[in-house]
Amino acid sequence: MRSLSGQPVFSVGREQYCWEDVVLADILWGGWAALEEDVRAGLACTRRLERLGRTVPAQEVNEAASAFRYERDLVAAEDAAAWLRKWRLDAEDWLGYLRRSILRRRWQGKLAELTGEFPATALEVESAIMAEAVCSGRLDRAARKLAARAAVYERLAEQSEGENGDEWTDDGLSRELERFPESMVQRALAGLPEDQVRARMTVVARLELALRRFREVVSTPRAIEERVGLHHLDWIRFEYQSLAFAREEAAREAALCLREDGLALATVAAESNAPLWAAECYLDQVDAPLRPRFLGAREGELVGPVELSGEFTLFQIIRKRLPSPSDPETRRRAEESVVRGAAAYELQQRVRWQT
Repeated sequence: MRSLSGQPVFSVGREQYCWEDVVLADILWGGWAALEEDVRAGLACTRRLERLGRTVPAQEVNEAASAFRYERDLVAAEDAAAWLRKWRLDAEDWLGYLRRSILRRRWQGKLAELTGEFPATALEVESAIMAEAVCSGRLDRAARKLAARAAVYERLAEQSEGENGDEWTDDGLSRELERFPESMVQRALAGLPEDQVRARMTVVARLELALRRFREVVSTPRAIEERVGLHHLDWIRFEYQSLAFAREEAAREAALCLREDGLALATVAAESNAPLWAAECYLDQVDAPLRPRFLGAREGELVGPVELSGEFTLFQIIRKRLPSPSDPETRRRAEESVVRGAAAYELQQRVRWQT
């Protein structure tokens, strides 16, 4: 983190935010802990490959590098080199990240086991974590998330000017500061003065409290009702059961038993030795080709078979509920949508990016 500390990322009003603020925020949200786990798992995978006397095939690395550059519009070699310089990384940092990513995908089901078998040292994690944070896009995503909170804080401070200032952030500030895991902060911001780190922790904690206050301000009953109305189709909630078959013929035979013979789904599942799954979802979470069929289905009706991910699946709609502001889950969704939209507006209006 030392290479990026003190480097401005964005400003809101008279306050300037640097990369250490972004890291502190991600620590508070739990993202940095997940990042450390990713690095440990990637290093463990690398160690295992070395134990086997093998390397990641050059073709796989080249393909991953090409995809990485294409996604970030770094097609020209000079653009890629400039991008690395901007983040204070070198080519080996980048290639190391690509190799770890390839190996994590390859051994996805064994990561916990490998991390225990090949533990990484603190120095190894420290050496790799910034490349992981930058190349994975986590640092950029965290910066945007923090910028939205900073914009929200500025709006609330303006609204309360002349009244109580920002005293509303004092309530719970000490509890918010206690949420920072001390050892992780020390690892991530090693080398920075302790008083400086504490001051920036206080800034980040205030922004987190500001978002909670902002939620209360913008999530009015009218705003919630209007948002639910806007998503009156997307937020229809389904409870369903499903059966998946490897062959289409087997799925069609099961559907015939259900529709013509009136057998229960559980009976067909038991007779065909197929796992029966129960789930809930909103219409906007259903695969796009399936949405019209779910939308048109009545409670108790069978949908399918439908080919999904190489399998042929039957869905039985158990319950279908229209969205309502009085439903706690729908209300939570509406609140999140209202807050995201309002925060995005403040971000666009108030944030000046400096990267």
